[in-house]
Amino acid sequence: MFGSDPSQRNVDSRNGLNAGWVPHVCALTALACCLIALAGWATGQPGIAGFGNQSYPMRPLTAAGFGLVALALIAAIWRQRALTLVLMLPVVLIAAGVALDYAGNAPTIADRLLLSIGRAARQGHPHGTLPGPMPIAMMILLAVATLLALREVSRRSKIVVMIASLVLGVTIIAGLAVPLGIVAISGPGQHVTLSLPLAITTASLALALIGWRHHNGWPGLLSAQGVEGRTLRTIFVLVLVAPAVLGLGGLWAASLPGIAPELVEMVEAGAHVLVSAAVLFWAWSRISRENNARWAVTRALDSAPIVLTDAEGRILHWSKGCENLYLWDAGEAVGRLKHDLLATTIDQDWPAMMAEITRTGACEREMVEQRRDGTRLHILEKAQLLPVRAQDAPLVVLSMTDITERERRAAVLAARESELGSILETAPDAMIAIDDRNVIRSFNATAERMFGRPAGEMVGQDFRALMPERFRGQFDAGLADDADAGGERSRLRSLVGLRSDGTEFPIELALGAAEVGEERIFTAFIRDVTDKLAAQERHAELRDELLHVSRLSAMGEMAAGLAHELNQPLAAATNFLGAAEMLLAADAPDSGKAADLVRMASAQTLRAGEIIQRLRTFVSKGDVEVHAEPIVDVIAGAVSLSLTSVEQQKIGIRYEPDAMHRTILADRVQIQQVLVNLIRNAVDAQRDRPDARPEILLTSRGVGDGMVEIAVSDNGPGIPEEILGSPYKPFNSTKPNGMGIGLSICRRIVEFHGGTMHAENRPEGGARIRFTVPAIGNAELAT
Repeated sequence: MFGSDPSQRNVDSRNGLNAGWVPHVCALTALACCLIALAGWATGQPGIAGFGNQSYPMRPLTAAGFGLVALALIAAIWRQRALTLVLMLPVVLIAAGVALDYAGNAPTIADRLLLSIGRAARQGHPHGTLPGPMPIAMMILLAVATLLALREVSRRSKIVVMIASLVLGVTIIAGLAVPLGIVAISGPGQHVTLSLPLAITTASLALALIGWRHHNGWPGLLSAQGVEGRTLRTIFVLVLVAPAVLGLGGLWAASLPGIAPELVEMVEAGAHVLVSAAVLFWAWSRISRENNARWAVTRALDSAPIVLTDAEGRILHWSKGCENLYLWDAGEAVGRLKHDLLATTIDQDWPAMMAEITRTGACEREMVEQRRDGTRLHILEKAQLLPVRAQDAPLVVLSMTDITERERRAAVLAARESELGSILETAPDAMIAIDDRNVIRSFNATAERMFGRPAGEMVGQDFRALMPERFRGQFDAGLADDADAGGERSRLRSLVGLRSDGTEFPIELALGAAEVGEERIFTAFIRDVTDKLAAQERHAELRDELLHVSRLSAMGEMAAGLAHELNQPLAAATNFLGAAEMLLAADAPDSGKAADLVRMASAQTLRAGEIIQRLRTFVSKGDVEVHAEPIVDVIAGAVSLSLTSVEQQKIGIRYEPDAMHRTILADRVQIQQVLVNLIRNAVDAQRDRPDARPEILLTSRGVGDGMVEIAVSDNGPGIPEEILGSPYKPFNSTKPNGMGIGLSICRRIVEFHGGTMHAENRPEGGARIRFTVPAIGNAELAT
């Protein structure tokens, strides 16, 4: 068996199993023919010895000699050298005795060897029991071939096959000459022919030898595959059949009367030459085509990095691909150990590799090898045992693949994975990978700290266990929406998380989806917003404080005007009450007029109370209350808060409302705070302008998207350029005692309502501040 262990192969040879069944069957067939012939002579029935041909049987000494050759061949197949030599000794004696009998014409020497076998058969035959010259020649050739086959040497095996093939070819001619009637049994022809039992015996022994040594000579060639094998098998049939047919044809022609022997020989020789030339030409043309195709394949293979070594790793063939890969020429590499030449670094040494490929036939290993210029290469080497004949030394085929670039990319990928893993482990947000069945695949360190659960415990668990049960349906619905949308990242959701100790905490969750093969994986990004919500709540408190302080500041700035505003009703009430007192103190008091004066004083007192209540509402620190408010009322209240009656007489103030948008959705106090701030800024900007009467224009109009724009315009000097670039920057003011936080607060109020604020200078002069607030249509208001 190719590639098998040599020691095992020797064991098989010693017990004869490696020879196969063909040699045994052929040898036993020959032995059976000899035994049948001897039995025929022993019983006095020459017809049995001739397989039905009583006139041309196998002679006794011939049967005895070939029977011993058959036994010796069986012993040789089973590696019984001593027994083979013992069985061959009588064969030598028979051959020598027959030769002496023929030389001295005294058959008594040979007859004494078979005294018990059919002496009556010699009557009328001077050599009745003696083998003829052809059988003796066949016996000697087969005996020599058997002795040569005792030693399993390639050269001897080829000689054995050659002798056996010669015997087989002669047997075909000599054995068919008599049955075909080409040669007569009587006369000289009996010395060059073989009887039917003898022909079967010699052919069987020859086939036994050829089958035993089938791996040498033409039998091995006939097992070749492809075009070459088919060509050789066809040639073999022609070469084997053509000489036999031509030889038999020559004998037949020579037996015909009137044909000169010389003519027969010339025709036979010409026929041999013609057949041989035709066979050679046909074989050459087919093998040439095969060689051309093989040459092309060889060139293609030679361009690949392939090395042929012996069992010790010594280089026998070094391809062009290896020269290009390693920069070593074939002349420098052949004869050296491959792993020494290339300074190979590998875990498995050469003997271990040989043991593995002897057991499995092939193996694959990764290694680092060095080129001639010192460059280190990562190599994937595939080793395979090349099938060889049993007596040949094993060969190893090594094919190399340069995986240096693959290893470099793998190293880069591993570094990136390590970097990504480090980022994931140190990310401030919890990152949890889940599949489409909500099963957790990964759980980073932040998630462990956030939920108080180790990753080893959570991997494989249901993700919904990290939130209270009342929120799990909301999460499932959101996951289904994300799966249907097919987006890479979902919107941010506010949910509640559940720690291992049962405490709940607010979280924000976003899901990212990715396709991994045929599976969809979601990554949950979770942030604990406990501190964020607390900060927002504190920010809201600070904002309310700031708004309150801003309103107080605005009242402080308007303190003089407010004092004048309150002085008028209070002075009037005092006057009315004084007059009433005088009427009541008169000799003839007029109670009716006194009562009217008291009522008038009470009205002025109520007026002062309304002014104070309006101021208290404006500066009070209350909760934000958004309601539907008429724009006209909001603006009128802001104007009343912003301007005293005297200022309203000095300043031309106009309001142009939008009849289609009369109601807004807002906190009345906060929007009035914005308007008060803007109106007071307009008044202050025109305070020192005696050349023109100050004017303030308030307008409202719908701007789409459900918003109403309110604008405050004046005819003052406008906003300075240095302020116009950043009008909302805190502590940036044009007033001598201003804090510069008014517009900043106003913008925050507007943005809280979902609107925007813009500051600009009018082309005709003056400034304009515009802001938007949500509008309410008539249908919504009715609802």
